[in-house]
Amino acid sequence: GSGSIVRAIGGVVAISAPMFFTGLATQGTNQFSLWIVAAYTSTAEVALYGAAWRLVNLMSLPLVLMSMTVHPIIAELSSTNEKRLLQTALRGTATLATLPAICVLIAFVFFGEEVLALVFGPAFREGAIVLSVLCAGMVVSVWTGACADVLAMTGHHRALMVVTLVASSLSIVLGIAAAQLAAATGVAVAVSLGLVV
Repeated sequence: GSGSIVRAIGGVVAISAPMFFTGLATQGTNQFSLWIVAAYTSTAEVALYGAAWRLVNLMSLPLVLMSMTVHPIIAELSSTNEKRLLQTALRGTATLATLPAICVLIAFVFFGEEVLALVFGPAFREGAIVLSVLCAGMVVSVWTGACADVLAMTGHHRALMVVTLVASSLSIVLGIAAAQLAAATGVAVAVSLGLVV
């Protein structure tokens, strides 16, 4: 009857609402960093930060691919309560995704100016420090693996929401303060700290 429909809808909302706020916080943080740079620095700093951020987002590709790969593994091994095997699989996939990210980090740290000049033009060479800082944060994020996926798929979606909201808030607050002290580089540090949390 209608009671079972209400319970079913309530169950869906109990799971989907935390996931909605998690996604909103994640996407919001990605956008807010650029808005913070725009609000507190020069147009040139915005361009440098935006260029660096675009390159760093390419680094998340191994993480996205890993995430798609581990979803069925998480579902199967968590449903059969094989925690050790799940840990081993997650460590292995995180390591596999981290290797290309470390290679990109090395390239960006040592050749960041050249990469930015090649992709965006010579005026963007000055963004190399921002690129290196953002890249370091992304490497740590990739290295930690599919933590969010595990939390979401094992019934810990509320904990994931809380962690994501705290990390996003921390990143935004630190970003505003850091922008006033160190312009785009400061925001990059704040974003990297948010990625690490």
